[in-house]
Amino acid sequence: MRRLRSSSVPLLDVFWALLMFFLFLAWISLIFTIFGDIFRSEMGGLAKAIWVLFLIVLPFLGVLIYLIVHGHDMQNRVKHRQDMGIGASRGSLYTDLGAPPPTN
Repeated sequence: MRRLRSSSVPLLDVFWALLMFFLFLAWISLIFTIFGDIFRSEMGGLAKAIWVLFLIVLPFLGVLIYLIVHGHDMQNRVKHRQDMGIGASRGSLYTDLGAPPPTN
C-alpha cells in the first residue's frame, strides 16, 4: 500500500502567498488609478511630469503623498465623472424610448 506524503508547503504559507498576491493586485490597481487621475486633472504639464517621475522613482512615498495632497480632488473628479455618466445614460435612455426624461 502506498502512503501519501504530506505537502512540503504549509497551509499558512499558501495563505500568505495568496494575501501577498491580492495586495500586489490592489497596489497595481492603485498605481493605475493615480496615473489616470494625474492625466485627467487640471494640473499643468510640468506638475504632471513631476508627479509621474515621483511615482516612478519613489512609488510608496509618491502614492502616499499624492493621496494626502490630491485625495479629496481625486474623489471629487470621480464623483463628477459618475454623475455625468449617469445623467447622460438616463437622458439617452429616455430619448431612445421617445419619452422626456424625468425632472428631479
